Amino acid sequence: MLDFFFQAEDGIRGAQESRGLGDVYKRQFQGLDDMVVPPSQSEMIVAALSEKGIECEYHAYEGEGHGFRKSENIEHMYKAIDRFLRQWVIFS
Repeated sequence: MLDFFFQAEDGIRGAQESRGLGDVYKRQFQGLDDMVVPPSQSEMIVAALSEKGIECEYHAYEGEGHGFRKSENIEHMYKAIDRFLRQWVIFS
């Protein structure tokens, strides 16, 4: 699992370091074969944030474990990260 978490007043930080919800935007990347962080854990995080009205984009990749190896998934992830940074960090 890889996630990006942006809090407007604090910048980028890990979810565990956040001081509050504020303006929060999150992207979650999950390998569906991940034995370290099972997909169900990511799905619970996404559901909990969505219930609180926090924008959370979830990307799940078939055939990937804890860390991505397929070039098409890596490319997709980096493009999603680029969009996230451009939308919420660089040009916000």
